[in-house]
Amino acid sequence: MTLKEIINDWDPVNLFPGAPNDEYNPEIVEIEGLLKHQRGINDISVLIYSVFNKYFGDVFEKTKNDCDYIAKKIFQEMSLKFEEERQVQ
Repeated sequence: MTLKEIINDWDPVNLFPGAPNDEYNPEIVEIEGLLKHQRGINDISVLIYSVFNKYFGDVFEKTKNDCDYIAKKIFQEMSLKFEEERQVQ
């Protein structure tokens, strides 16, 4: 599962199904760019919370715990991809 799929499935601001599929692209691009610098689930959670709060302000009503849940999914996907890449080498 890609980061885009994870974020879109989560739909942090409840924009779907009315919004276009690329609605969260700016946030996803920013998260992807900073994701490699994160060390664990808590760092990813803080990143997600910060990015969506920056872009959507008060409309973003998710809690840090909500972000923890998505951060775990992202971390698991990153770990799977890393393991797959390692096996190919």
